[in-house]
Amino acid sequence: MKLERLYLKAYGAFSERRLDFAGGPDFHVIYGPNEAGKSTTLRALIGLLFGIEERTADNFIHPHPQLRIGAVLATMAGDRLAVVRRKARKQTLFALDEASGAEQTDQPLAEDTLIRLLGGLDEGLYRALFGLDLDGLARGSEALLEGKGEIGQSLFAAAAGLADLRQLSGALNAEADKLFLPRATTKAINVALRELDEQRKRAREATVRSSSWEQAERLQRQTGRKLAELRAELM
Repeated sequence: MKLERLYLKAYGAFSERRLDFAGGPDFHVIYGPNEAGKSTTLRALIGLLFGIEERTADNFIHPHPQLRIGAVLATMAGDRLAVVRRKARKQTLFALDEASGAEQTDQPLAEDTLIRLLGGLDEGLYRALFGLDLDGLARGSEALLEGKGEIGQSLFAAAAGLADLRQLSGALNAEADKLFLPRATTKAINVALRELDEQRKRAREATVRSSSWEQAERLQRQTGRKLAELRAELM
């Protein structure tokens, strides 16, 4: 998927601002002084793809119901999609008129339209790979040092040649969950552990302590001597 145009229709400090990326190199640099809106633009792009945050702080000019982010996207199949995202609890995606940048309220789109274009890429991984900011870089470096996080997984997958590392990891976790869950009662390992505890309990109950064995042995000897004495008296 390629971003050809981004419409900052009503988001943060932007009103009806448009950024064009089509017709030129695939690599673009957006630069400007502090507070020019670079971070806002990144948040807008992520909001477009995955939904505007529930408690976004980018409503200081445009109230929540008026927030709008649009884009023209080119797919790997060569198709084009013009879409606008609004801030709402449901039905947030609509078609966009490329020429005017107007929202086509009579053409709603499925909520998973953009997710399908991203091939299942979730917001966390997108931020880690394509939406890094200063805080994200700091968190990512810590995750790399600890061997954790989405970035670490992605680098490991690239180095090992495992393009589907996340899918493989998910499948293994699902298989592990079938075998054991901490509070489950019917999983195979949970059942085996419970049976092991029961067998250990039975073994403890069947085990004779050495002191009890010695006491029984002394009683047997005493009884044997007493029996011998009684037989001698009878004879």
